[in-house]
Amino acid sequence: FQLKVRLHTNAKHMLKEQRKNEPTFELMKLISVPLQMELHYELYMPVLENHPFFRHYSKDCPAVMRQVCHTAIEKLFVAGGDVLFMEGEKPAMPHMYFVFNAGRLIYIRDRDSHHHPGWHLDMHANSSSHFSIVKKGDWLCEATLWTHWAHHGSLVARDDVVLLMVDAGSFQKSV
Repeated sequence: FQLKVRLHTNAKHMLKEQRKNEPTFELMKLISVPLQMELHYELYMPVLENHPFFRHYSKDCPAVMRQVCHTAIEKLFVAGGDVLFMEGEKPAMPHMYFVFNAGRLIYIRDRDSHHHPGWHLDMHANSSSHFSIVKKGDWLCEATLWTHWAHHGSLVARDDVVLLMVDAGSFQKSV
């Protein structure tokens, strides 16, 4: 029964977002590709520049970052309660994630796992696990951009949240 409610809630949320963005999709077909690239850059860079690499790379190679924003970034709408990935999972299509809006997620990692220095999360103890609240401005899974990756924890949406996903393959082709 709980799955049925979550499916219904997620479908309603997706339809609402689709209706909200529908005119934008139609309008985007009429806009030139260079202007679309500029729009994506203006929309996504304020979030991406929270990460030092993207902030510096944007200053050094703005044309490449415009390409990355246009071809490698997608928004993902996640409903509260959804599990984005599980510990030990190897993503078939790896992505780095940025929290785009005010929604929050919970990152849970087994206490016995070692801390990876590339994670941008403060870890807090909980009986048998470490967990972090992931919020706007935070990022996850940076290593997927540079190496083959298996998740070292699980990510669950606490609220409805919008994520920016950086597709590792598209990113690597652009840079």
